[in-house]
Amino acid sequence: MRGQAVNESAGAYRVLFERSPSPVLLVDPASLRVLRANHAAAAEYGYRPEELVDLPLTTLWPRAEEGLAQRKPAQAVWRHVRRGGEAIDVELRFQDVAFAGQPAVALHFSNVTHRAFSTALLEAQNRLLDLIARGGALAYVLEELVLAMERLSGGMTGSLLLVDEDGRRARHGAAPNLPPPYWKAVDGLEIGPRAGTCGTAMYLGRLVVTSDIALDPLWDDYRALALPHGLRACWSMPVRSSTGRVLGAFAMYYREPNAPSGHDLRLVEAGAALAAIAIEREHADRTLKQSEARLRAIVDHASALVLLKDAEGRYLMVNRRFEEVTGVPAAVALGRTDRQLFDQATADACTAHDRQVLESGRPFEFEEEIRHVDAPRVYLAVKFPLRRADGSAYAIGCVATDITERRRWEWQLHGVREEERVRISRDIHDHLGQMLTVLRMNLALLIRSLRDSPVLEREALAVQLQSIEELVGRLIDSVRRIVTELRPEVLDSLGLAAALEWQAEEFSRRTGIACTLSLPGGAVEVGPERATALFRISQEALSNAARHSGADLVEIELRRDGAFLEMRIADDGRGIAPQAGETVTFGLRGMRERAAMLGGSATIAGAPGKGTTVTVRLPE
Repeated sequence: MRGQAVNESAGAYRVLFERSPSPVLLVDPASLRVLRANHAAAAEYGYRPEELVDLPLTTLWPRAEEGLAQRKPAQAVWRHVRRGGEAIDVELRFQDVAFAGQPAVALHFSNVTHRAFSTALLEAQNRLLDLIARGGALAYVLEELVLAMERLSGGMTGSLLLVDEDGRRARHGAAPNLPPPYWKAVDGLEIGPRAGTCGTAMYLGRLVVTSDIALDPLWDDYRALALPHGLRACWSMPVRSSTGRVLGAFAMYYREPNAPSGHDLRLVEAGAALAAIAIEREHADRTLKQSEARLRAIVDHASALVLLKDAEGRYLMVNRRFEEVTGVPAAVALGRTDRQLFDQATADACTAHDRQVLESGRPFEFEEEIRHVDAPRVYLAVKFPLRRADGSAYAIGCVATDITERRRWEWQLHGVREEERVRISRDIHDHLGQMLTVLRMNLALLIRSLRDSPVLEREALAVQLQSIEELVGRLIDSVRRIVTELRPEVLDSLGLAAALEWQAEEFSRRTGIACTLSLPGGAVEVGPERATALFRISQEALSNAARHSGADLVEIELRRDGAFLEMRIADDGRGIAPQAGETVTFGLRGMRERAAMLGGSATIAGAPGKGTTVTVRLPE
């Protein structure tokens, strides 16, 4: 009965063994041979069950001796080999059993190749993404990428090609295990519809598979390069940017005619995707560096001071002009504050302005005094906040322009205007005031005469009224003259040449001094600002000649000299002392400053007894 029960139990076990959906091998631990395999195990390895019987276990499990000896952990993942050489990852459980009265081991296993592959691929992707994020050099990243895909594939040789800048040729990117003569030969490959597997994939923008290089017409022009190196199969996936532009191709080569498995397709897709990230990152870094270099060149060659400070007032960036102006090298300024670099007054003013910008969150214009290497100068500083994504200010930018000369010109122009006011006031006082006083006195006499004499003789009244009329006429003439001197109508209506002709005639009429005018041939077309400046300078020069020179003749000459318009006013009077031309005196300063404000110059020269010459040059 006991023997019958044992036989029934063994029979039941055989039924379960044969019909189990889980692969099971019975092996002899001593000889390392397969004793029996169920149908599930045979299918997993690609054999019939009877073909596995007595097969050396190492054919299926190369490290079988090591694995059976350890048996630890009780459940582990091992690399097995299917018929045809395809590697699979299996998870094993070991069970001691008896077979035909002898000790045996039942190997219960499950194919975890997909799970293990996915885990390994994810780990490789994470390592490569970390390498890219840390700014690894593109050549190194691409080589590590190819090596990682090769380790995951179990037998393929990887390659990465990059599209060159003109988009017509492929350049070597990485191929650590391809024969150098081969990858050097295809470096510069022209992309096209029959340019091998990689060149065609880049041309078509999709996966291209060559199962046998010896037979595929895509390789007609390149077969002689590949076959001598044992390369028989290849599939290639284009590397695309985030916008869809083809950047290169990732390829997998095999040394036997072959077609891609599901794992191979996942690898080539993953390799192309990772390569795209690495290449785009490198392109972005290069573009950023070029942009920064261009911006730095602009900033460093700017005539203005350009600087950045953090919210605590520490310098983050200064341009070359800042170094030249302050005498503080960038290496010294960076990381320091105004209080550490400049005097207290300057630092206090700059810090207060910075605080105002940060607190308000708005740009402001300030006038700040910055001490040059030699002397302090006034700058117009435009300060503005730099904001984070949430809108908060984290730094201050500043562009400061030297306005010292502008301020000086403004003050000097103010002085010129005051002098002109004085001159106009003097003319009004000397001419209008006197005539109005006489007119008032005549009117007072007339009124008194009318009151004292009941009958005023008609002739006497006529004489007094005529005198008043003449005085009013002279008064009107004086008003017209002063108004004309302020802004002659002829200058606006007929232009500079006509205004100078009128002024020469009027000067001669009023002073009795002969005045000639020489004009260039053709129309004299001058902008309103330059016309006004030349007219005012000639007006001032003629006024000086009338008052101080004692001249009999004044000559005005207007001519073109290259890109300049030159006006010369010369008299034959007593002359000006040489040093007087270098001294800022009444009237002379106005001439120089009018010319300087338009980018020109005014010079006054002369000698005692030889007259005085005023020369004005303005760019047209």
